[in-house]
Amino acid sequence: MDPQLPNQPLQQPMAPPPQPASSGIPKILLVILALFILITITAGAYVLGTKKEQATTAPTPTPLPSEVPLSGTKEGDITANWKTYKNTKYNFSFSYPPVFTVKETQKNLKTDEGIIDRFNLSFTTNTLVNGDKDWSGFSVDVHPVNPDTSINDYYKKLEKPGEASFNVKPIEKIGNAQEAAEIQTISSGWNAYKLKNKLYTIMNFQNTNVFPNGSDDINKFFSQILSTFKFTPASPAGGDQNKTIDTSNWKTYSTSKFSFQYPSNLVIKETDKDYFVFVESNQTPASNSNMAIDARLSAVYADYNQAVKSTKEGLTNVKEESIGEWLKISGLIKPPLREGTSITVALYKYGQGAIEFEISGNAPVSDSIFDQILSTFRFSQ
Repeated sequence: MDPQLPNQPLQQPMAPPPQPASSGIPKILLVILALFILITITAGAYVLGTKKEQATTAPTPTPLPSEVPLSGTKEGDITANWKTYKNTKYNFSFSYPPVFTVKETQKNLKTDEGIIDRFNLSFTTNTLVNGDKDWSGFSVDVHPVNPDTSINDYYKKLEKPGEASFNVKPIEKIGNAQEAAEIQTISSGWNAYKLKNKLYTIMNFQNTNVFPNGSDDINKFFSQILSTFKFTPASPAGGDQNKTIDTSNWKTYSTSKFSFQYPSNLVIKETDKDYFVFVESNQTPASNSNMAIDARLSAVYADYNQAVKSTKEGLTNVKEESIGEWLKISGLIKPPLREGTSITVALYKYGQGAIEFEISGNAPVSDSIFDQILSTFRFSQ
């Protein structure tokens, strides 16, 4: 008989692992959501890539008037940081916005009045604007003339029977031109500026593609260029007629009313508010200076016309000429003070008054350097 085996418990089947609770979201919605996210990412990458490509290929927009100033402001001279073009052969210069490069072409024209040198000066930029890189420009013609011949007489001599006449109208002088006029014919017009034995004629030519307001903006731009023109007088007899004064090392002095350049060997001292004296760097005291600017706009200088009248009445052998917007009056001082002393007084109309700049006696600069200093003045009004 087999031994009795102990009773073994019956093995129970293993219970299945617990199932996670249902999220309640059908599988089809999860698939749709995943596809939406994938499409969104793909579309976003495409748009970003397209914008990047456009940024590298889009043309530079047309420069705004802020880049090419078309009018002045009371806060300062908008041409102060412009570049300068200089023609050393015929001694003229002008300023222009730094965004440009001046392209010059020169040719000689044989005319009835002699050989005329023509300089075509056009403004170009590396920026392609409305399909064009050439901006407005102008031409400068240099005519040889008799120093005693006026602009009007010059053009009257050119008139021929049966041909259209020249209409000559005086205009405001620029730089240190001695005379200025606008010349009109039936078909064209230009400006003429005379300095001693040279007549400079300036004619604007236009490219309306690159200015937002076409001809109106071009004329404003051209006026800004003209306002910076300077004509350097020829040297005194016996000197080099093409020699110009080197101002490369000149210093700049600025006040609330104006700024100007002056030779580096001079020192300027404000001995009273808005009253400035010039002395050579080794000279003391300042009160002995024979060169000074009175910008106080007081006493006789409170009224421009009275300042002009008073200055002339105090001198003998009076001579006057215009240096830009300055009226320059020269002569000998009447008695009793400093009788017979030579003096040159330049007056600038500032508001209703006059700013006075004078040199006298043994002034530290020559008359030609005095004129050059006058031509550098820039006023805030």
